[in-house]
Amino acid sequence: MLKSKLRFFLIFLIFSVIFSGCKNDNNYIPYVYVNTYVYLSDPEFYELNAVGNAVFYDYEGYKGIIIFRKSMDEFLVFDRCCSYDPTTECEIVEKTDDSYLVKCDCCGSIYSLYDGYPLEGPAALPLKSYNLTFDGNNTLHIYN
Repeated sequence: MLKSKLRFFLIFLIFSVIFSGCKNDNNYIPYVYVNTYVYLSDPEFYELNAVGNAVFYDYEGYKGIIIFRKSMDEFLVFDRCCSYDPTTECEIVEKTDDSYLVKCDCCGSIYSLYDGYPLEGPAALPLKSYNLTFDGNNTLHIYN
């Protein structure tokens, strides 16, 4: 009797592990290798010399990145891909009237650039963030 219960429990455990591993959850941003340097003296990134400004950069990340200057010494970098449905062709391409918010053109989700979390819309997950180091002067190193 004990062997039968143990065998049933093991079979149940194996099936639970197999089926939970087969869950198809599309709410993730695919991994893309990022390792780039940004120089604040370049005209393309000149807006980052002022706190509260953001620059959209299409050449890194899954669908481009957003670099946001949060304070004099702190920058944040997010992927432009919406976390609601990353499999669509949509990106977060437009700033709203508030310079600290970005909006997905497809689903309407609005994200805060202070932390990447959605404030409105169907998205529940934050924007994917990347690591960043700042030399305190002119150079940002963005990587994952």
